[in-house]
Amino acid sequence: MGMSKHIMEDQTKEQKCRLVPMGDSCWLIQFEQEISPEINIQVHAMAAALAQAKHRWIREIVPTYCTLAVYYDPMQIDAHDVECYLWAELALLNEKGSTMSLTWDVPVLYGGEWGPDLTSLALRSGLKTDEVIALHANRTYHLYMLGFVPGFCYLGKVPAKIAAPRHAKPRKAVPAGSVGIAGEQTGMYPIEAPGGWQIIGRTPVKLYDPRRETPVLMRPGDRVRFRPIDLATYQFLHQKSKSGWQLTPVEGTSNSDSTGHQGRLINYRPRYGASWPSGIRDARRRSHGHLFLASSQPAGRQ
Repeated sequence: MGMSKHIMEDQTKEQKCRLVPMGDSCWLIQFEQEISPEINIQVHAMAAALAQAKHRWIREIVPTYCTLAVYYDPMQIDAHDVECYLWAELALLNEKGSTMSLTWDVPVLYGGEWGPDLTSLALRSGLKTDEVIALHANRTYHLYMLGFVPGFCYLGKVPAKIAAPRHAKPRKAVPAGSVGIAGEQTGMYPIEAPGGWQIIGRTPVKLYDPRRETPVLMRPGDRVRFRPIDLATYQFLHQKSKSGWQLTPVEGTSNSDSTGHQGRLINYRPRYGASWPSGIRDARRRSHGHLFLASSQPAGRQ
């Protein structure tokens, strides 16, 4: 135990990590117990390092906001050996360099039947619905983890003014693509599922498709920005999605990059392709060809 204890003490001082045994086939790595992009990036960097090592004795790696569960086969390796190995990997974590993430601009139709809780959330917050939309869309969110159902994105944090509790009685079915708020989190439903989040809008983007080579569109560590769209745009993209259209990322960035993303106008046509239906052409003329305005705030650090 001498080696393990020595490494553990060094790492506790530097990274404030703990290793907690969870039965006879799992170690839980506890990073600092707070929700922040910086800590979550460490979680996923460690998960990536373990996945890339491809050890046959590792059964599963489960990252969350600030913990990482490592399930192993006790018939192939001793618990103490796993403990020593994990501390050694944590010691090397800062030397492995940054991980790469993608930035996504997600179109969202807010309110109405697509966002049935928008009006009540605005009343609760003492805001107009347009103000809630502006606050929700005017920042870059960090994707902390996937869970609940395949591809469900846990994003944060929303501005305090629009933070809202879950419904006391969850809905039996929330449509795929729904965008909601729960506490300081915002999230996207990849499939129809029960849920208690405050639903304020819906995206036509297919977040999960088992027919794709990579079924889940986004991954933890990515950055997400919401772009308000009108009904005509939603219907157009919804039809394209049925035909196999897939959202592509705006850019790839390093999670260690602190310079952020500079705002710019994004032209609709190169992004989504195809010809313009009449409703989209009219909207394009009114907005001089630009339907989405990227945030000028630094990415992923709000």
